[in-house]
Amino acid sequence: MSSPLDKLQFCTTNIVEPQEAVLRRLISDMGGVCKKKLETATRFLILGDLGGKRWTPKYNFALEMRPDIVLLIPEAIEKLHMLWMEGQDFDGRQELESMRVQPFQGLRVSFTNLPGPERDFLKTVIRDGGGEPFDSLMPKCHILVSGLDKGRKVDVARGSWNIPVVVPEWIIKSLERGAAWSPEMFLIEVPPEDRKKSLCSESASIVFTSMAGTTPSIAKSARSRVSSSAWDSLMGAPAKRMALSRPESSSASPTPQPAPNAQEGLFENLTFALYGFDDRQKAILQKTLTSHGAAIDQDEHDYMIVNSSCSECPKTDAHIITEWAIERSLHKKARILTDIWGKFIKHRSIAQFEGLKICISGYSGVELLHLTRLIPLVGGDFCATLTSQRDLLISTPDSNKFKHAQSWDIPIVNERWIWQCAEQGALLPLKEFLLEGSTCESLARVSVSDPAIEPEVVEEPIPLKVPAATEVGIAYDESDNEHMASNFVRIKPAVNARRRI
Repeated sequence: MSSPLDKLQFCTTNIVEPQEAVLRRLISDMGGVCKKKLETATRFLILGDLGGKRWTPKYNFALEMRPDIVLLIPEAIEKLHMLWMEGQDFDGRQELESMRVQPFQGLRVSFTNLPGPERDFLKTVIRDGGGEPFDSLMPKCHILVSGLDKGRKVDVARGSWNIPVVVPEWIIKSLERGAAWSPEMFLIEVPPEDRKKSLCSESASIVFTSMAGTTPSIAKSARSRVSSSAWDSLMGAPAKRMALSRPESSSASPTPQPAPNAQEGLFENLTFALYGFDDRQKAILQKTLTSHGAAIDQDEHDYMIVNSSCSECPKTDAHIITEWAIERSLHKKARILTDIWGKFIKHRSIAQFEGLKICISGYSGVELLHLTRLIPLVGGDFCATLTSQRDLLISTPDSNKFKHAQSWDIPIVNERWIWQCAEQGALLPLKEFLLEGSTCESLARVSVSDPAIEPEVVEEPIPLKVPAATEVGIAYDESDNEHMASNFVRIKPAVNARRRI
C-alpha cells in the first residue's frame, strides 16, 4: 500500500492518552510521524479542544509564528486512515489541507453593545466560519464580543462566568488569519494603543504563508447578506496592521534600501532564480516576487534564491541568498538582500553544538522565526522555555529572560554569535558577543574553539559545588514573551562537569 503521509510531521495539543497513542499509530501506518514537540519540520497541529481551551502555547505559537502549519481535529486523521484502508489512492497533504479547522469551529460567541447591521454581519461571519453565534449570554459561551466596555452582559461575563470580552476586531483579524486568535490579544478593557495587533503575515514566515482557502468565501458570504455601510464600517474600523514592537537587531546590517517606487514594487528591476523548492513553494515564491515587480529567469539573474533547508547550493556568479532575505525585506518593507540574515548557511550540524540547549528572548517577527530555525540547522537544541538547565541565552538587552539567565549563571549573547558560528563552522568563544550584564563568560560542559586552531580540551573532571537540595526555576514561552508556567521545583543532584574555558 502507498504511504500518503510519507515524511509529513504532526504534533498534538490538548490530547491525552490513549487517544494520542491511537493518533500516533494511525499516522505511522500512513508513513507520517507524530511528535509531542512542535518542531521546525511540523506541518500539522492536531487540536484536542476547539472550545475555550484551544488557546494552548502550541496553538498560539503556530498562529503567530507558523502560518504554514495546518490545524486539524483528530477526526481528520481517522477519516484519512479509513480511506487508506479502503485502498483509495490520494494525496495526503492535499486531503488534510481540505479538512483544516474552520476559523471559529467549535466556538460559541455572544454579542452585545453593537448596532443591528454590524451584529448581523458578525453573526454571519461566525456562523459561516463554523461557530455558533448567540444574542443572549450563557455560561457555555466562550467569547463575548462587545462594542463598549460597559453593560450588564460585560459585568456578568467578567464576573463569575469568567468569559473574555473582546472588541469586534477579534473576529475580523481571525477571519483574515483563517483561525481564531487568542482573545487575550483583543480584550476590550485594554487601551487600543496597548493591544497586541500582531498578524502572522508580519510576524512570521511571509513567503510561505498558506492561508485557509475558506476565509475569502466566508467574507464574501457575509458581505452578500449585510448592507455595504455595515461592511465598510466593520472592515474599516480596525486599525491598520501593526507589526510586533521589537528592538533593533544588534547585528551589523547594510542600511535598508528603499524601493525605487512604492507602486513599482519592492523588487522592481531585479531578476531571481529559484533552487531547491518544491512545486508548491516555487509557485508561492514566484507569485510573491513578481507581485512586487521582480522577474524570474533561471539562466540570467541577479540573485539565486536557495531553499534554506537545502544542504548545498549550486555554483553561480549571482548573489546567493535564501528565502529568509525575501521574508525579511517584505517584513521591513525595504530591500535587505545582502545582510547575514539572508545568507545561505554552508556549515550545518556542527559537532560542538550537539546537545547544546539554547533559548531566545527579546526577538519577534521574522527575526524570532529565523533564529528558531537557525539553531537546529547548526546542530543545537532550541528550547522555548528558560530553566536553570539551559546552556545559553541569545537575547536582546533587558529581555524577559535576561535577569533569570543572570541569576542562573547562564551566558547571554547577541544573535551575531550564532550567525558567526554558522558562517565559520565552529562553536566560537562567547566573549566578543556577550551582552553587558552577563554574569557568565563561557559555556559549561561544552568546549569552544577558534576555527583555525585545534582546541585543547580539559578532560579532568572538576567537582562542582553542590547546590541546595531544591532549585526554583521559571519557565517562559517565547510565542508571546509572557510568563506561561508557574514556578516548579527540581531536585538537582551533584554532578561533575568539564572546567569552564
